[in-house]
Amino acid sequence: MCTIQKNFIQESLCLQKKVHDIGETLGHTPMTRNKFQTITQELDETFRILKIVKERLPSHSLEAARFAELEEAVISLYGRTVDAWVHHEVLDIYEEAASLAHCLKCGRVTAGAVQKLAARLAAFHRAYRPSLDDRRLLAEAERIVQRADTFLKNDYIPQEEAPCEVKNGEETITDAMLANMEELMDIATLVYNHSRREAKIRYHQLAESVKKKFTSQMKDLGAQPFEDILETCQVLLSMAHASVGSPNGYLTESEIAEFFAEADQVDREDKVFSFRSIGSLGA
Repeated sequence: MCTIQKNFIQESLCLQKKVHDIGETLGHTPMTRNKFQTITQELDETFRILKIVKERLPSHSLEAARFAELEEAVISLYGRTVDAWVHHEVLDIYEEAASLAHCLKCGRVTAGAVQKLAARLAAFHRAYRPSLDDRRLLAEAERIVQRADTFLKNDYIPQEEAPCEVKNGEETITDAMLANMEELMDIATLVYNHSRREAKIRYHQLAESVKKKFTSQMKDLGAQPFEDILETCQVLLSMAHASVGSPNGYLTESEIAEFFAEADQVDREDKVFSFRSIGSLGA
């Protein structure tokens, strides 16, 4: 066996162990700020080494395929790490909101507590893209802030409100359905803009049932997820459309280009625009 092959095998085994150790650390101890920073730094370093090694390999060699698998494992760990950290932060925010709700029930709300939680929620939304389940907790925290703010302004405790809903024909579309649709569309946008690594990290944060449906549809199209950009966008946008109760076929290449051209002109947080635009293109 030549020296080059031996070096690649040694590097591969070393990186495999590193990836395995990071996964073990991630799964066996609670998430903390220090743990998040440490794991992220280790993943950044591992990914950097993988990139250097891959550039030295023939693109279609067996060694390149092995390192490509390691790269996918690292990207998956990025997604799990971010997901775990975001969930840790969401739970902390929710606990703070629950404490505020208790104070509200007793009529002992302070403006400082309301402003602090409102500012924390705003900063969190600017920094992170939480999972669907975490968005439900955040939505509840936001409703508590709104109720507490109403109490301070009007000196009465408002009744709890039901989650916001909109109508699509005869079907009710909940906040959760809109959040799921938005997440799929965000990933499609990253793929369309060739931000494959970030798209994969966000993809690995999706529910397993959603990922299984995505891979199944990609297999039906005979396409490679994230490599075949058109088909990946077609499936993600189709699933986004279906998540709000409006199943439709795959958009054409020109319809997808038109959709993203329109989306660039509006606020990405405007869910109503997103839903109506994708619905009209498939009509």
